Amino acid sequence: MTKTNSVKWVFVLSLVMLLAMPVVFAESTSVFDWISGLFGLSFATAAPVNGLCGATINGCLSGTAVDVNDTATLYRWNCVGSGGGTSAQSKEIKISGACGATKNTCAAGTLQDTVDSSTQYKWECKGIAGGSTATCVAAIAFVNGVCGQSKDSCLYGTFVDKTDTSTQYKWTCAGAAGGSTADCNKTIPAVNGACGSGLNNCISGTFSDVTDTSSLYKWKCKGIAGGTSVDCNMVIPVNGVCGSSINSCKKGNIVDVNDSATQYKWKCVGIAGGTTADCNQMIQVSGACGMAKNSCTAGTFDDTADTSTQYRWKCVGLYGGSTANCVSAIPLVNGVCSVNANSCVAGTLEDLADTTLQANWRCVGIAGGASVTCWSCETGVLKVESATKNEVSVCVLNNGTYKWDPISRISGSCSYD
Repeated sequence: MTKTNSVKWVFVLSLVMLLAMPVVFAESTSVFDWISGLFGLSFATAAPVNGLCGATINGCLSGTAVDVNDTATLYRWNCVGSGGGTSAQSKEIKISGACGATKNTCAAGTLQDTVDSSTQYKWECKGIAGGSTATCVAAIAFVNGVCGQSKDSCLYGTFVDKTDTSTQYKWTCAGAAGGSTADCNKTIPAVNGACGSGLNNCISGTFSDVTDTSSLYKWKCKGIAGGTSVDCNMVIPVNGVCGSSINSCKKGNIVDVNDSATQYKWKCVGIAGGTTADCNQMIQVSGACGMAKNSCTAGTFDDTADTSTQYRWKCVGLYGGSTANCVSAIPLVNGVCSVNANSCVAGTLEDLADTTLQANWRCVGIAGGASVTCWSCETGVLKVESATKNEVSVCVLNNGTYKWDPISRISGSCSYD
């Protein structure tokens, strides 16, 4: 065979082996079976091994362990055989509880703690899937109580608190398993009382209330473990209250402010946080008479009865201001008759008794002025003055005054004043 043919045969053989490999591996359990199947050779092979489950979880007496998902009550796994051997599937296995070597541990089963005694730790290891339960104990080590350096602490033993005194913290460290108990104490550091900034407050020390006064809240901050005590107080807040007079306060501190044209103004400032009152009072106005009659330059006009020579009135003050009594002389006026009956051009009319043919009145002078008597004939009244003369008179307006003027039935005339 030539070299070229040999190479070809090697290539063909390799290709056949590559294509046949999956089939051979699927039906063979070892490389030796595959090769013997390929070339028709015979090799010595191992005997089949059947899988057998072991007595412990995930254990196999023979075969290879392959874990399977457990159920709520079963641990599950397979023991896979080799060399064509069968595989075994696990069944329910009862596991009996077994105590561990240290307290509250289990070598097998599920831990269940129980009440310890003074000398023993106690617990149970419960069996699984119907397995028995083991009761376990372990001796509690003998321990004497030993106090710690800080308050309420133990180096050894169990802490038990006790009632403190005014100067000492107290507790015990109880021994275990028959060990002794230690009585412990620590001096309480002295603390001086210090007042806080708020009402009935202490920065340090113990608060103790005291009876307040009308102006002060009072309390004490008592020292601790021999520390000094301090008296505390705080001013009681006072709300400002306006007084009844100008710039006065019933309560609080006065602070003046600018007045207005009609008001005095001020504030009554509260004390120790109390509220502030705004105060005002109307400015007093004294009455003042005006220059003209019945007039006021200040205050309110109040008329009064005049006299024969004076006008009289009052100018009443405002907001407590004084009242002014005012007078003004009545000017002198002479009486002057009017052309009309019972009227005056000047003066005060005074009616007088009339006659049949004549109206009579007076125009009385004012403030000492002269008075005048006035008369006037009744307009349109005829009077036979003289029958022998055949004359009559008529009241006519003559030069602004009604006078008797004769009317003659004969020639000539005469006048009667």
